[in-house]
Amino acid sequence: MASANSKRKYADLHSHTPLSGHAAGEAEEYAAQAIAAGLAFYGCSDHFPLPEGYPTRCCIPFDQYPLYRDDWMPRLRKTLEGSGVELLYGTEFDFLPGRMERTRPAMEAEPFDYRISSIHFIGEVPVDNTVEEWDAVGGTEKMWELYAEYMAQMVNEGNFEIIGHMDLPKKFNVYPADRTKYVLAMHDILKVAAEKGICMELNTAGLRKAAKEIYPVPAIVKMAFDAGVGLTFGSDSHLPREVGQDFDLAEELARSVGYKCINTFRQKQRIELPFD
Repeated sequence: MASANSKRKYADLHSHTPLSGHAAGEAEEYAAQAIAAGLAFYGCSDHFPLPEGYPTRCCIPFDQYPLYRDDWMPRLRKTLEGSGVELLYGTEFDFLPGRMERTRPAMEAEPFDYRISSIHFIGEVPVDNTVEEWDAVGGTEKMWELYAEYMAQMVNEGNFEIIGHMDLPKKFNVYPADRTKYVLAMHDILKVAAEKGICMELNTAGLRKAAKEIYPVPAIVKMAFDAGVGLTFGSDSHLPREVGQDFDLAEELARSVGYKCINTFRQKQRIELPFD
């Protein structure tokens, strides 16, 4: 482990900032919680700018992105200095088929340690805003079906390190009639992820939502282990107190299917962090 303090454990690679319009708190508070949570690595991964036409409350606008890199990150670094917590520069970006022309080149220009690729929109319909908005794509059954299709496209395109919240639609505890259909659809996707060296996150934010369950469901976690996909942990924190939250439960889930470690990234190079 690269931490200066060998007693520190875990890497939280999914965390946000007020710059994206739907988080609260100061950089110093997030950093202080990373120290208090006993983390070895703290990765900030705020939402990368979305293409024109998407709501700015869901991301950092392009013209404000320098504030993330040149103000927020240095403030985190200053607070974490000497604490034994290594700071990582990450991002979470939205996979939008046919709309990545500006996003990908802009991301390539940033010296990210890692990139989380997530799906928050089907077309221009938000997945995790309200269930009622799912009617615009055909309702619950169609939302889950399209989410699986987007996930397959996303992983096949690759060029990122971590799959974000692999079953996000369960946020509202609303499922298709055949819940196993979505899980089975992940089988081939996870095989591709393993071949590409892409990790899957255990995202503890699901425990704070109506689903009351870590993303993704245990059956997908087992499928990921069997496919040889590495894990990362993410709190998906939007408040300082959420940093590192419920990682003991994430470890319990990971161990229950056979995992013996999680992963972090430095300059896009994968580093294993054994549980023991």
